[in-house]
Amino acid sequence: LDRRPRERTQIVWSTRLLHDLPAIEAAASLRYTLRHDDWGLDVHALELEWRQAIGRDWLVTPRVRYTSQDAADFYRTLVVSNQAWLSIQTDPDGNVLGVTPWDPALLPDHYSADHRLSAYGTLSGGIAVRRRVARGLALELGFDYYRHSGSLRLGGGGEGSYSTFDSWTIDAALHLDLSRRALDRKRRQSDDVKVLGVEVEAGHAGH
Repeated sequence: LDRRPRERTQIVWSTRLLHDLPAIEAAASLRYTLRHDDWGLDVHALELEWRQAIGRDWLVTPRVRYTSQDAADFYRTLVVSNQAWLSIQTDPDGNVLGVTPWDPALLPDHYSADHRLSAYGTLSGGIAVRRRVARGLALELGFDYYRHSGSLRLGGGGEGSYSTFDSWTIDAALHLDLSRRALDRKRRQSDDVKVLGVEVEAGHAGH
């Protein structure tokens, strides 16, 4: 069963600290994000990333991320309704006087057992390696480990161990910078025009 509010108002605040280290061709990034909504969900996220260039074509990026979430106000793993599925009223002789079916209106206004609305914490870490193979074109391979557990929630008090799980992800990506390739094309066209202009002037001077 799942009955959620039809509307949701969310506020997101994020701040990021960047530090460039040109001496070693690296950059560090620290980001903090806070999400709050009127469902009672408060999410804190902290992410650290290190971008290390190796030569002209390689980029290695290790990263770590931690999140902590409070449960929604209407989250519950069990909904109890103190009523029979079908109630039959009879007189002392066994004659049926009335039938009262189960009434869903007697349930709480909102409820959900979706684990994404529970109280929990996550910890993940990974690394991505990118190699430029041509101007405006790069290949990337990444690996990430992710752990979801109620015990990782900030301050404790999250969901039980039944909600704990781990995952490993391997991904590959092709990055194509169309703006850079378009700029290169314009530069080549401009160079062709300049060369053509020189040839025309040289031909006119010969007459």
